[in-house]
Amino acid sequence: VTVDDLYYLKRGGRMSSATASLATVLNIKPILRVNNEGKIVAADKVRGRRASIHALFQKISDYADNIGKQTVMICHADCRADADYLASMIDSALKPVEIIINSIGPVVGAHGGPGALLLPGAPRDPAGSLDDGEAHVERVAQRVHALTLRQPVGDWPLRFRLDDASA
Repeated sequence: VTVDDLYYLKRGGRMSSATASLATVLNIKPILRVNNEGKIVAADKVRGRRASIHALFQKISDYADNIGKQTVMICHADCRADADYLASMIDSALKPVEIIINSIGPVVGAHGGPGALLLPGAPRDPAGSLDDGEAHVERVAQRVHALTLRQPVGDWPLRFRLDDASA
């Protein structure tokens, strides 16, 4: 995840006022990730919006296995042009099966604010490979689904709707 404006991270208590002010003056953009304990931590810091988008691209390039056989999802908060730019970089260099671009839902959007760009990914197991392929894709799809619009997106392999009473 990367954000365009640090105000929302500061307002949500994820960053102090002094840090947010200094980072804004220096045009520093954090690259955030969720660690094994489920906490949001800074994975990297870069200067400038384009550099933050390139850092997201570098992360998927470094950590994705067999991306040519996978679907990539990019979620954005009112920054479709940045999502399209990231998608074009991923498509030209890594050639995934499909790239789905979707909006970030209100809960995640409230923490990241307008300009948040999310690249959900599949973590590696300790041996360095992805765990149980289809089951893992299903878990990632459910998490992304819960974080975004709560509706199936394209041909993404969702088995149910979270707001469906029968589920």
